[in-house]
Amino acid sequence: MTKSLLVVDDDPIIRESVTWALKKQNYEVIEAINGVEAIECFDRHKPDLILLDILMPDKDGLTVCTELRERRSGPYVPIIFISSLDQLEDKVRGLSTGGDHYLAKPFHMDELLELVKAILRQIESIKASVTTETPTENDKLQWNNIQFNTETGEVFYCEHEIDPPPSEKELEILRIMLGNPSKIFHRDEMMDRIVDRRTIDSHVANIRSKFVKYGPDPIETVHGRGYRLVKAR
Repeated sequence: MTKSLLVVDDDPIIRESVTWALKKQNYEVIEAINGVEAIECFDRHKPDLILLDILMPDKDGLTVCTELRERRSGPYVPIIFISSLDQLEDKVRGLSTGGDHYLAKPFHMDELLELVKAILRQIESIKASVTTETPTENDKLQWNNIQFNTETGEVFYCEHEIDPPPSEKELEILRIMLGNPSKIFHRDEMMDRIVDRRTIDSHVANIRSKFVKYGPDPIETVHGRGYRLVKAR
């Protein structure tokens, strides 16, 4: 099935270049020139992935990302920020807002295409592995006080929905750990399944910071070995 991508950028040269390259790879591409149009296109077309600029008129990319992540229904859609803002604090802000990846302009088109492929491949892998390894009623993984709806990407802890929601990589870590909650997962083992340059430790720290707002830290660090889930005391 052809994947649909939403490209959002007010620069026509960049937007058209990215669109042309994606169409050459047989993706269906929807274009938006600002944040307001991006929301409208998202609601109308339900894309599988979003390429999102930050500095745009009417509504910037960070605001668009925040609005989409605050929604409580529908499948999780990964977001790649493509922006001329290339400082570390800009990248951190984009990822903490809910972006899954951050690619600073100018970027090489081949890098963007491979990143898109990797993310879409991982989304399919998550869906397939959940179906074959851990079939559960209503597409849910549950252990102790953690509930993970693999269809919508919603995660609940101690009967509270996690807000802001976990990123794509954080969801993958949770899926891996919930698939075998008694197991200690080594960092290298997780890295083999997380196509990302950020460290596993950073992803786990982000998960913890979101969970501890609602209850005890559910992840234990086993020094020298890795991480495992623990029951709330």
